[in-house]
Amino acid sequence: MSKEEAADVSLEGNSEKKGIISTQLSWEPHLRIFGRKVIGIKYLQRHYLKRGEAQTEPKKPTTETEIQQKLQVKVRGRVGERIFANVDYDDTAPRSEQQKISLTYQGKENEIIQEVALGDLQLGWPDTEFLAYNKSLFGAKVTAKKGGFNLMGIGSVSKGVSESKTFTGKTTFEKKEIPDTSYLKRRYYLTYFDPTHPPLTSQSLEVYLDDQDGT
Repeated sequence: MSKEEAADVSLEGNSEKKGIISTQLSWEPHLRIFGRKVIGIKYLQRHYLKRGEAQTEPKKPTTETEIQQKLQVKVRGRVGERIFANVDYDDTAPRSEQQKISLTYQGKENEIIQEVALGDLQLGWPDTEFLAYNKSLFGAKVTAKKGGFNLMGIGSVSKGVSESKTFTGKTTFEKKEIPDTSYLKRRYYLTYFDPTHPPLTSQSLEVYLDDQDGT
């Protein structure tokens, strides 16, 4: 019996068969899992020196223990005849990029559908003189080809992480009036006392006297 005949669906057989469908796959799933788990422990102890005899209650030594953990895992492999899986997890990355999952279908050379990708994708256009584009997105991408005609379809959804931060400033606004008698050289305003640089130019000042007469 050839392989093609062995892959045909068969509904007849003896009672020793475990199922009603007998098929033989031409491929085997294959996955590779690799990564690392890092655990770091930091121990800190502080001792305070005596500042003088007047110190009646010296501070006691303090200790501090800090544990840091990192997990990075990657999965690569094939789950179908032409279906490939990619899984990346990195808890050291930003929250929106810690987990990336994608499935990719690779079509045959003579098929219309050449590629179907689902999940976290990297969309990029070849750099040209007028256009350069590269963006990460979550969605689907389909690439098709028929003769000399190529088609690409893309659909995506937006992902985001909402966060809020509150900041309290420590500066205050203070209004201060500076009388002209409180002169400080090179700080409030410039006043010349040098005879060669008088504060006023000759005949540049006009003084008006109010005679309190409104007519």
